[in-house]
Amino acid sequence: LFLPGKRLSTSTTTQSTATTAYSVDPDVLVAYLDRESGNVFNFMAHARTLTRISNKTLPAIQEAVWSTDASLAFVRLLEKTSAGEQINTFALPSDGNGGYVLERNISSLYVTGSSTLVALLPTTGGSVATIASITGVGARTLFTSALASLRLSIGGGSTIATTKASSKASGYSFLVTPKDGSFVRLLGPLTGLTTTVSPSGKFLLYSYLEGGKLTLAVFDITTHTATRLPLSTIPEKCVWSSDSQSIFCGVPTSILGTYPDDWYQGATASSDRLWRIDLPSRVATQVIDLQTVGAGAVDAVSLDIDKNSDVLIFTNRSDGSLWMYDL
Repeated sequence: LFLPGKRLSTSTTTQSTATTAYSVDPDVLVAYLDRESGNVFNFMAHARTLTRISNKTLPAIQEAVWSTDASLAFVRLLEKTSAGEQINTFALPSDGNGGYVLERNISSLYVTGSSTLVALLPTTGGSVATIASITGVGARTLFTSALASLRLSIGGGSTIATTKASSKASGYSFLVTPKDGSFVRLLGPLTGLTTTVSPSGKFLLYSYLEGGKLTLAVFDITTHTATRLPLSTIPEKCVWSSDSQSIFCGVPTSILGTYPDDWYQGATASSDRLWRIDLPSRVATQVIDLQTVGAGAVDAVSLDIDKNSDVLIFTNRSDGSLWMYDL
């Protein structure tokens, strides 16, 4: 899986659906699901030990969202029916025992804090978001909207709803008011807009197209000021540090095709370098060039980091392999 120190290399081609990393003093535990079998594995980053936690077989997993302590994974499976296809979601404890089934055709799931689950569902008139405990108890409506194909980003009590990104359409981002579910516009119209909020809920990392060029910036939700960053990538290839002071990103060595459309559709892939952006100083530092260390082209997605910014994990979108970099 991973080699120690500052060198990064693969020794397997583990295809993971989702991962999570969190500190377990004095180590960092990386939990992941194997896409083919649905088995759950735990990897101790410093000890370099791999343990299979569950042998429950769940084939055809498309996606999984973890609870923050890696005790529960919300597994999403695509099922073919006589009427077409439907998305089924199952709450899977990491040991494979028990669990429960969620509502069908949920478009996306988000775990916020240590115990809250937000589900976004399409409706005939737009979309609706519900909020509940991760045990499925106490569900209530977070908001209803006439906008379809929304993407949510949640952090520090802030819920950000952003319209579907496209190079052919203007995008908008809204702050969802917790009291009544109303939308307050933060960004837009911006072409190709895509976002991710910081863990503190105070900052919004976003990218957009300006004159056909991919631009990355940070928006201060409190002061409503924007700051451009010296890199070109999209938030889907980035992760915030737990203190919201740093951002780690996979940055393409060259932008091929039209972002974000071609990248979303799999028509293009990138070869990334990993960069760290220090937000207070706005200084960007290259962490590693993946290709020059013998890793080949890595299109980094699903980045995650433990609370101490000790271990960075990510998936190579091109082949589903799981990677780690010891910071």
